[in-house]
Amino acid sequence: MRLLWKYIQNSQKTHESDRDVITRFLTANTISFGIVGFVLWCFVRLFMLDSWMWCVCFTGYGAVLFGYIGGILYLLLDKSE
Repeated sequence: MRLLWKYIQNSQKTHESDRDVITRFLTANTISFGIVGFVLWCFVRLFMLDSWMWCVCFTGYGAVLFGYIGGILYLLLDKSE
């Protein structure tokens, strides 16, 4: 998360507000953790849990819990500035 936050923060344009940067970070973080959840499900489905409902669960929970809520907690607890 730190690398993604620093990358998005450094690519901030002069006309962008902090809210736009935070929105871009949370969107990118949510999508990236959704992809991680999907890849994890692709591995797990080789052995068990091979229905598409499990794909939605792995992807959705990864995106919402770790990506979105984790991103919000990261921004709230970030002391590097």
